[in-house]
Amino acid sequence: MKKILFISHSSIIGGAEISLFTLIQNLDKSKFDISIILFEDGPFCEILKQTGYEPIVIKTSYEILKTKRYELGFIPYFILKHLILSIPNVLKIKKIIRNENPNYIHTNTIKAHILGGIAGKISKKPIIWHFRDYIKSSFTKRIIDFFALWLPNLIITNSNFVASQFPIEMKNKIITIYNGFDFSSIENLKEPNLIKKELEININEKIVGIFSRIDPWKGHEFFIEFASKIIERFPNIKFIIAGNSTEKEKEYELKLKSKLEELGIKQFFLFIGFKQDVLNYINCVDIVVNPSIEPEPFGRVVMEAMALGKTVVATKNGGPSEIIANGINGFLISNLDPSHWADTIIELLLNEKKREIIGKRAKKHIFNNFNIEQNIKSIEKIYSSLD
Repeated sequence: MKKILFISHSSIIGGAEISLFTLIQNLDKSKFDISIILFEDGPFCEILKQTGYEPIVIKTSYEILKTKRYELGFIPYFILKHLILSIPNVLKIKKIIRNENPNYIHTNTIKAHILGGIAGKISKKPIIWHFRDYIKSSFTKRIIDFFALWLPNLIITNSNFVASQFPIEMKNKIITIYNGFDFSSIENLKEPNLIKKELEININEKIVGIFSRIDPWKGHEFFIEFASKIIERFPNIKFIIAGNSTEKEKEYELKLKSKLEELGIKQFFLFIGFKQDVLNYINCVDIVVNPSIEPEPFGRVVMEAMALGKTVVATKNGGPSEIIANGINGFLISNLDPSHWADTIIELLLNEKKREIIGKRAKKHIFNNFNIEQNIKSIEKIYSSLD
């Protein structure tokens, strides 16, 4: 039996954490023994505990945890300070590696890639980066490229778009493996009307939903803009905003709610927060939107909604362009024109038959190309290649 040490910095639940959890749950336990390091306690840690795992949580500087990838800049003091703050984590991870003695180290997020990668390199263990991020800052990208050349034996990317960010000379150590959807997770979903009743939504009302962490780049403000235009022509509707904001983004969430007040449309919107059983809520909507104003690395919610047979309308950038065939199993829009988005969604709301056809094609497409069995088989093959 081989032992894998997974390292992920965040305990807030987003696409990277859900994808890691799905991977851990579906690996062949007769072949692999699993240990997990997290940099903080929180919801992801609790879910892991509830499902029988015992993650090792290492105390981490607040500044390290809360600095986002796009906040790095070419400021020598800033960089030196974070390097110094990172030393205790590297030493703690190195000690855990010595105690656990894993065959492979599999890191899941940027901070884990770098800190876990350094500890793994010092410990002379094979390192796999599972890279799931879009890097906007050119300086941050240079830092990551430097470590990517030095630390990992292999880099898994969750889309070709993410892979394209790395220098061409690294192509031999990069492989794209799309996230996988576990179709067993939708076998016992609640009836959509029960969810509508819970949310106090009329059975006859149409629902458009956005399902993501509340963060400016996810496009919630733009969502409100085109939703306001939909309401003018299609008032029998509700809009769901599902997901939490981090402490740093609480102000942004308040800004969204203030905007609804100003526009006089707050009665059409429901902020339902984070839902561990989010698939039940995706399943009750008519259309799922993914209006990101920056490229999505992959677009896990796009995959989940399509697997549920939902019509998805997404921005044409990054990962969703690799999941959706425009006009065939979903819709991609290459602009951020609120009128264009509103027109597209109203047309779909008025055409149930079209949504049905698109939804069936979407579900079949995900089953054939993005199922968890394919994902696990590909990753287990990578582990074998490192022996």
